[in-house]
Amino acid sequence: TMYNIPMYCELPKNADKERFLTAVQKADSIHPAFGVNVALGGGAPVMRIHKEYLEAFIEERETDDLEKEKRDFARPFAMEGEPLYRMSLCRYRDRWYFFFDVQHFIFDGVSVNVFLRDISRLYKGQEPKAEKISLTDMAIYEEGRKETARYQKAREFFRARLKGEDIRESLRKDFKKKTV
Repeated sequence: TMYNIPMYCELPKNADKERFLTAVQKADSIHPAFGVNVALGGGAPVMRIHKEYLEAFIEERETDDLEKEKRDFARPFAMEGEPLYRMSLCRYRDRWYFFFDVQHFIFDGVSVNVFLRDISRLYKGQEPKAEKISLTDMAIYEEGRKETARYQKAREFFRARLKGEDIRESLRKDFKKKTV
C-alpha cells in the first residue's frame, strides 16, 4: 500500500509560469479533499476540514540536481497539523518542473487525474466540471449509515465470518516515534 502519491512533470518550454500557478491554486481551491487532515476525536481518528488548506502554497525554488529533488520531495505527512499534500515548482536549468505529493487518505489515482485535468482546463481558460460528490460528502453519508439496520446486519455478518481472526489491524508506521 502506498501512503503518498508523488508525481512530477516537466512544463512545456513556452508555458506561462504565472498562469500555471494560478491554475494550480484555483484547482486546489475547488477540491474539498485538499482541506482535509486527520485529528483525534473521542480517541478515534476523524477528518477535520481546514478551509485555509484550500489556498495552495506552491513552493518555488531552483536546483542544480533534479534527481535529488525527485528523491527528496516525497516524505511522510504529519496527519495532524498540516495539509495532506505539498506542491513545488522547481526550476532546473532553463525548465520548470511541477512536483506534487498527496497523502493517499485524501486522493487516489483517479483523483490525481481529475486534478491534473482541472489544472489543464483552468490553464486554457476553461472551467472544470464541478464535483458531483466529494470525499467529505461520502464520509458524512457513511457515518449516517452506521446506525441503520442494514449496516448493523452487514457488520454482524462480517463479525461472524471473521470470528477468531485478529481484526484489530493496526497501521504500520514508517518511522519510529520519538520518546520525550
